[in-house]
Amino acid sequence: MTESKKEESKTRNWLVLFFFILSVLAIIYLINIFSPFGLIFWEIAFIFLIPNLIVIIWATRRIIGVKKRRIQKYRHYFVGFTLIVALIFSIFSVIPFFYINPLGVQFETKFIARFGENYFSKIPEKYRAYLKSPGNYYDLKDIGNFLNQELDVEYDIAYGSETYQKFDKYEDLSISESNKPTVIVVHGGGSTTFASKTSLNYVMACRYFASLGFVTFSIEYTPGPISPFPKGVTDVMKAIVHIKNNAITYNIDNQSITLFGSSRGGHLVTQCAYTCYNNDTWWQSNGGNYTAEEIKVACVIDLYGAVDQVYEYEQNGWLYSRNQILFGGTYEERQTLYEKHTVKNYVYKDCPPTLIIHGTIDRMVLIGESRELASALKDVGADFIFLEVPFGQHGFESVPSTPGNTIAYYFIPRFILLTLYG
Repeated sequence: MTESKKEESKTRNWLVLFFFILSVLAIIYLINIFSPFGLIFWEIAFIFLIPNLIVIIWATRRIIGVKKRRIQKYRHYFVGFTLIVALIFSIFSVIPFFYINPLGVQFETKFIARFGENYFSKIPEKYRAYLKSPGNYYDLKDIGNFLNQELDVEYDIAYGSETYQKFDKYEDLSISESNKPTVIVVHGGGSTTFASKTSLNYVMACRYFASLGFVTFSIEYTPGPISPFPKGVTDVMKAIVHIKNNAITYNIDNQSITLFGSSRGGHLVTQCAYTCYNNDTWWQSNGGNYTAEEIKVACVIDLYGAVDQVYEYEQNGWLYSRNQILFGGTYEERQTLYEKHTVKNYVYKDCPPTLIIHGTIDRMVLIGESRELASALKDVGADFIFLEVPFGQHGFESVPSTPGNTIAYYFIPRFILLTLYG
């Protein structure tokens, strides 16, 4: 063998090793999808589809092509392993896209049952123009709303005197109306100091709603490591009261306020929306003593909310370990706090209309929490819709045009607008 051919063979052998290492990383990626840290790994796996196709073509040529003898024989096993992993990863990455249409049809039946046939026509025409057309889940017009930079944004408006008692306000001033509808966005991550109102996924959500004509507020609240709950809940309540008390200043309609939260934010918005209506003496003493009218909102959007602290104690060791930060102790030490922050304990027939969306493979906040809440709402005859996303992980709606985002933002604005105006 000439020197040039030896070098060529050595290069090919290094390629085999390189692609084999990539296949091992792909296996780790796939396994991590089903861990609490997987987040949106399945949602964004499709971005690796082209590199995977390149690997598949390369490996196939090595195995069945005329050049297969140019690599050492024992390397064939590495190539075969790489090909199998690349095929599995590629198939797995596109599965969520095949779910969208049948899942959309399934969800449509729930909306028809709640809002009636041809419910889209019940939405005011000025809003329909911004929404995906009926049945067109793949419509990409949402991207412009998520990325809209032509909005007026006011940062760090104080709703109280404490460090974290601030919010950002988003509004499209080109939509010149008075008494606009409102969305109050509450971020997740309450047991850490990392997530905030400026986290990218919440900024995009605010830009989306503002682009539809809503005055949108992104609330900051005191994180659990700084001050344990109920502090986070009382901060959000205080923000709601401040916004409603300044409705004229902010040009909003107090009868058209939506609470929107995901993860711990989903817990906070449901807790605030339900608690004050129950005359609970503990919350009157520890939650700011707000009246039902002061906290009243038109509807609630709860995305994979951590709404059941007792369930987490019993079923979710990972999240329970975070709750010990959030509540300043174990369940045994702080049992009252855990139970007072379990939302299903406060449901009642006249709860604000609620949309719950949760992914079935969420390993950070188990879907059992939302199922328990939905069951409690059903038992009291409350107005709610519960949607389960089969491929949905924690944060499944965060990245525009991914399958989870596509399906979630088809139905979320419809639910809000139909509740307000349908």
